[in-house]
Amino acid sequence: MIKSYPMTFGAMPCVVLNQIKSIADQCPDEGGFVVFAARAWYRLFEPESDWEGLDGCGQDRPLVAQHAAHESPSVRVVPNPAQGHLFVVMDTAPAQGTRFELRSATGAKVLEISLSASYTAVDVCVLAPGLYFYTVQSPGGLTQSGKLNIIR
Repeated sequence: MIKSYPMTFGAMPCVVLNQIKSIADQCPDEGGFVVFAARAWYRLFEPESDWEGLDGCGQDRPLVAQHAAHESPSVRVVPNPAQGHLFVVMDTAPAQGTRFELRSATGAKVLEISLSASYTAVDVCVLAPGLYFYTVQSPGGLTQSGKLNIIR
């Protein structure tokens, strides 16, 4: 159900905010990274918004069930290749202190952020095109790493 705003919410016209919400409520399997982008934008206006458990896409299974055959289903970085932004998507909310780190092909740390939600938007506009390596590390020991291409 779409929450209706009668006036404006901050500087965002209500009709636009409602459209963002309707995209955010879609299935990520069908809408792809646009759904995660809409969720990140919507959370700027409604920080308490939560889509946990709603990623089953109308079926009687959670989204994590689709990844059961994979070795490490907990973290995805999408889109890859990325242009101006990317999203770090975790199957569950990260523990406090979970970090996302991005290193250049030479090993230089170019970005480090704290992850506090199951999906986090990351701006990579200022980074040069090329190959990067990411690591997600939580205090509980979860470490996942991978390659990321940035293109223009």
